[in-house]
Amino acid sequence: MYAPVLKKLTDNKDTYIERALPSAGEIFIKEGDEVRPFDKIGECVYSQRRTIYPSSFKPDNFKTDRKFYYAGSVLGKLKSKNIQSPYNGNLSKIDNSRGGYSFDEAESKYVLLSGTWGKVQKVYEKRSVLISTITRDLLFAASTEVHVSGELVVFPNPMEILEKYYLESFSKNNLGKIVYVGHFADLEVVKRACEMGTVAVLAGSAHRSTFNYAKSKGLGFGVISGFGVLETPDPIYRFLSSISYRHVFFQGEGNILRIPMSPEDQKTISSSKIDVNNDNKSSKNKKKKKEENILNESVTELNIIREVVPGLDVIVLQSPNFGKIGTVDRVEDSSIFVKFNNENDTAEVKLPNFFLIE
Repeated sequence: MYAPVLKKLTDNKDTYIERALPSAGEIFIKEGDEVRPFDKIGECVYSQRRTIYPSSFKPDNFKTDRKFYYAGSVLGKLKSKNIQSPYNGNLSKIDNSRGGYSFDEAESKYVLLSGTWGKVQKVYEKRSVLISTITRDLLFAASTEVHVSGELVVFPNPMEILEKYYLESFSKNNLGKIVYVGHFADLEVVKRACEMGTVAVLAGSAHRSTFNYAKSKGLGFGVISGFGVLETPDPIYRFLSSISYRHVFFQGEGNILRIPMSPEDQKTISSSKIDVNNDNKSSKNKKKKKEENILNESVTELNIIREVVPGLDVIVLQSPNFGKIGTVDRVEDSSIFVKFNNENDTAEVKLPNFFLIE
């Protein structure tokens, strides 16, 4: 028996990652340099945060075009409510038809790290560098079209009631981080992640309304298995746990999370390639292959389908276990029997109501 393969993790040997400063500054490396994730490759000075207030906002003691306020001081009033300055910064009036005020954090030094192992291919003066590297890419079922990077924090796969607790207690500071929150991300968890300054949230599944909320807030949001209440495949969770606290790259427009591979990781990546031309030449001197042999030697090598054997992970597309992930216990002529976590009994799943997961 053969079945389609849902390949969620792929190795990419030709990845190019651009690391850019938010404003013009100084680049410390040159073309040909080898870099590691925590190498300092550039720096600049700029205002890292901005808050916009509406025209109804009444600033406190604002008599010039621009005024500095210390963090915690009274910035002004909005609908009779005192607004405190969230950071040291400068308030200025927005000069357009809508009006309002812009409060920009005081300029400070921004340090750009490489974030990956690799080799510098190109340097764009005072702005950015292009690094070639090797990555392992996680394919999302769906993701918001956001491009961010940051330290990956992986929480345990908790019960729903614990998700918010983990978000607030497991990691004390989520500002600028990419956080995996478990099998399922509910709306409250995603809202709290936004408030804490998380740049992206990963989960096995979510409701579409939660996905749309993240999209409206400009939050990176990656759904691994699909919409609804679905589990994260165990091999994927184990892999994410093994690289927790590594700098990763969320590329939502491509539905992928890019994880740079260390030199040690790269040793495990196979260098074998399919030589289609050589296969075609040798076949001229052989008898015409049967259809099943062609299937075995071409399609399966391209990871489109593979033989179903006990021990493989599958995602079930049949009621009452739709969306559940289990392990093949045995294989029959037109169906398989699947065992789920913490369950002794097996469930029969008929072809074609499942995908193999890699």
